[in-house]
Amino acid sequence: MPKVNLLPKEELETKPFGRFLKWALSYGRYIIVTVELIVFLVFFSRFIYDRELADINDKIEQKQAIIASAQEFEDRFRTIQEHISYIETLDEDRRVYLEILDTLERTTPVQVSFNTVSFTEKSLTLDGFAVSNESFAQLLAQLKTVDTFTSISLDSLTEDEENEDILEFTLTISFEKVEPKIQNPVDSSNTEELEIL
Repeated sequence: MPKVNLLPKEELETKPFGRFLKWALSYGRYIIVTVELIVFLVFFSRFIYDRELADINDKIEQKQAIIASAQEFEDRFRTIQEHISYIETLDEDRRVYLEILDTLERTTPVQVSFNTVSFTEKSLTLDGFAVSNESFAQLLAQLKTVDTFTSISLDSLTEDEENEDILEFTLTISFEKVEPKIQNPVDSSNTEELEIL
């Protein structure tokens, strides 16, 4: 059966609707397919990125758990490092402290005793007692003759509750670090002598 086109071809192509219809049937369908493909790719990529984001969050949670479990170890490690650093400082200054202790032994009267002797970097604190005012005054006089002691501070002075003749005191003495006279107990010369013997 023959088909009859009642619209002239020339008139349809010259009209705006005809030109739009021709463009939509030719190039427009390719553009629509391309846009749909892009929308599909974006929609599909969303699932991929969501999965990657979930994996990243899981890894972050795992690492946070590892860090939290290692916090106690890190704290202990830092504490040990601080102790080692303090011990190294004491080891470097041990001969200076030995010299000061030797000086205290030589200058302290017999009637004076120390309960505690504590050192800081450039000072020492003496907690002790003296059996009389004279012995305490003698201690102060002897300490003032030591050249390395730059200042002597009397922090407290009280009478003993049971015996009023006994004076309890706390002294803080600042000192300068000088080359000590006491030699290292195991130095190179002593080692050579021991090897010869």
